[in-house]
Amino acid sequence: EHIRKTPFNFPNPPFSAVPVGRSLFKFKKLDGSCPVTLVPTGYCFLHRESKPEGTVRAADVRAFAELSLEGLSPFPPEQLAWGWLDAPKQSSLWIVAACKDRLAREAVALENRAYYVLPALIGACALQTGKARRIFLWEENTLTCLGFSENTLWPSQIVVEPLPAPTLQAAFAKRAQLLEDKRLNSMGEALEGLYAEPSAHATPSGGLAFELKHFKDEQADPCATRIRWPRAHEKLLWQADLRDRAFLDAEGKKRARALLIWHGCVAALAAAVLLLLWQSSLQIADKRLDASFAKIETQKPLVEAVRQNQDLLMKIEQASSSELQPFLMLGKLNQIRLADESTKALYLLNAQTEGLMGLTVQGKGPSIPAVNTFVEALKKSGLFTAVDLTNVQGRASGADFTLKLTFKPLPPPKAGESQLPQAATAVQNAQPAATPPRA
Repeated sequence: EHIRKTPFNFPNPPFSAVPVGRSLFKFKKLDGSCPVTLVPTGYCFLHRESKPEGTVRAADVRAFAELSLEGLSPFPPEQLAWGWLDAPKQSSLWIVAACKDRLAREAVALENRAYYVLPALIGACALQTGKARRIFLWEENTLTCLGFSENTLWPSQIVVEPLPAPTLQAAFAKRAQLLEDKRLNSMGEALEGLYAEPSAHATPSGGLAFELKHFKDEQADPCATRIRWPRAHEKLLWQADLRDRAFLDAEGKKRARALLIWHGCVAALAAAVLLLLWQSSLQIADKRLDASFAKIETQKPLVEAVRQNQDLLMKIEQASSSELQPFLMLGKLNQIRLADESTKALYLLNAQTEGLMGLTVQGKGPSIPAVNTFVEALKKSGLFTAVDLTNVQGRASGADFTLKLTFKPLPPPKAGESQLPQAATAVQNAQPAATPPRA
């Protein structure tokens, strides 16, 4: 009745590996056949030892604990169920031992099928607050006061007191006596009430969780307190386990392999889920692309119609601008002619366009030097890509000439401005018998 055994009642618990032969494994679920056994503190011998300086490795700590136990106990180690409570940064450790014969008389079986066999006080050690504290643990006929220093996992002081009766009133009365003990007042503030009936169970991930009943006072109903053992300190539970050390070494290796396989299965499952999600996303993206391509196909006739309309508008703009182009060309020629006094007497007789930017002009000037001056002025204007004087003949009445011009693209006239008057002036300066400009 002093043993707290809680079955593993999770829907999807992990598996423990049991070796079969040399290389094969069979797996069994961690269910009620693998309980967690908590040995009452009253059945345990507790002794605190300071670790020698430089004792850091786990093997050295184990050897020191075993040697200390041999010097303290009148029983040989094979008649004891023992372990130790140690943390890397603590300067001392607790040796916990119980006589196997007494445990057998009290019906406390050190079963190898148990997940852990631990001292019950470890359930109270899981109540970590980071501050110096005192915790009172009630177990049937005993009340245990655990004194913790700041930021420590294991207690630095343990006081176990028997109770006159296994009642809540007797436990609170003993708590009041211990609170008056000046030796315990230096261990920090006492947590409210009593913690009782510790139990433990394995978590689905292979960890350990504790549950204790908390009595705030003698009249209050208890409330359940659940604490998960820190994942970083799970290795310390193997040190505190009271079973045979050789069995624990082999069991620890088996569980490590089983946990590795379990994590590998979980990782493979996660990878498979990610691959399925990735494949689903690719399928969705492919369907969206197909829908987009289908929509593009339906829009192609509309796009082609818009393109044809743009081409038509461009042709209309070119046609409209080409009608004014000859007049703009003649206007530029007239501006250059009027800019020099020596070329003002020069006039045009005929003009014929060649393409959009070409123009062939026939005219008459007062002299050949005046025609040459006009040609040079055309070249210096920067309006032409080519200016060719294809023919010039001097006569008694003046000089006849023919010019072949290639204009650069001319900007359209600004709003309200027209080149037509200048072109008309150029035409009016021609002789009456001259041929009118032709586009």
